[in-house]
Amino acid sequence: MKKFDEAVRYNAADEESTATALRDKAEMLESIGDHKQASVYRNAAAKAENRAGVWRNLLR
Repeated sequence: MKKFDEAVRYNAADEESTATALRDKAEMLESIGDHKQASVYRNAAAKAENRAGVWRNLLR
């Protein structure tokens, strides 16, 4: 069970890191006025956050 928990924590952290990177990219795109593309990145970040939540829920 310990290996499973470690894997779940790793995947949750990976998804959170992905979400952060995607939000950063969205902010950069917004700063140059590309709001349409920024929206795509924000949506992808939200999906990554949701996946991180799914992983964390496996630990309960």
